[in-house]
Amino acid sequence: MRKDKKEYKIELDYLRLLACYLVIVSHLDCMVVFELDYAQWDMANIIYATRNACVPIFFVLTGILVLRYPNDLRKSIKKALRLLASWAITAAFFSCLKMYQGDTGISVYRVIVDSIANPNAHLWFLPVMIGIYLLIPVISQICKEEKIIKYYLILWAGVFILKDTMVSMATFTGKIFHFNYEVLIKLFETFSISDVYSYTGYVVLGYYLYYIFEKKIHISVLISGLLLSIIIPCWLNCKSVAMLGERLINVWQYTSVWAVVETCCITLIFKDYVSKWKCKNETVRRMIRYASASTFFVYLIHPAFTGRLYEKMNSGNIAITIPVLGLCVMLICILMKCLIDVVFHKIAAFRKN
Repeated sequence: MRKDKKEYKIELDYLRLLACYLVIVSHLDCMVVFELDYAQWDMANIIYATRNACVPIFFVLTGILVLRYPNDLRKSIKKALRLLASWAITAAFFSCLKMYQGDTGISVYRVIVDSIANPNAHLWFLPVMIGIYLLIPVISQICKEEKIIKYYLILWAGVFILKDTMVSMATFTGKIFHFNYEVLIKLFETFSISDVYSYTGYVVLGYYLYYIFEKKIHISVLISGLLLSIIIPCWLNCKSVAMLGERLINVWQYTSVWAVVETCCITLIFKDYVSKWKCKNETVRRMIRYASASTFFVYLIHPAFTGRLYEKMNSGNIAITIPVLGLCVMLICILMKCLIDVVFHKIAAFRKN
């Protein structure tokens, strides 16, 4: 495990901002991509396929930034507790928002029950991250030897990644050729464990790609792999809708082969090529770092804006509307974070005086 001096890598800020933007775009696209009779469903399908790497990139960044340095149990527990507090506050906020919009009245008891029983869908990410941070001391031991890392990644790919891919292919071929595909699905799903363990592989993968994998792959190969990881799921879904009248949900899983290929290609592009784009302007560099540091807040709060903005600003052409709205929502959330920071800074300064 590397223990060298910390060095600021602006490409990681770019990567985090890209992942956050793709998350927002995918949540905007969710409003139409699940409606198979939607007039622009093909475009919605393409946009949604680009989001396969959005959440895995966050796990990859965890591996790059956390596993590089020694981690003890106390530090991991503190981080997990902070994530748990973030989950509780955000779940309570969205529960209050739902009750306010539904004119049902807000009470402490109802907020607590709704936060636990029916948290906002995007918050699934935090319990997984809590589990991963609790496992960081164990993962750190895995990353001490290159052979163990490779062995772990092979097991992870075989057990989790291939499972989601095989389930989708078994469903597709089984329905077309009319054979009992449910037996195959049951076989593949037998190997399914919890999300915490399956996403742990991305953490190890991030560390491996950034610090151990030294071969520089040509940009044309990486872009080709990236395009194929988007085109193949799109094609499979189009075929499934045309022939069966339903989507293949598993090709959109974050633990599918396509998601892994897309994540690897994006990570290596940023590591080997985007890293050369050095920002010389100190003010711009500080703005990028602040925006990157705000992505966690953006992830937590952005669903409060996506639905309303989409209803009011939908131009009818989702190829333009969704990417532009995604950028607008991201900027609004960053500005809100900036405002909150300024207010808290003023309060802290007032207390000191």
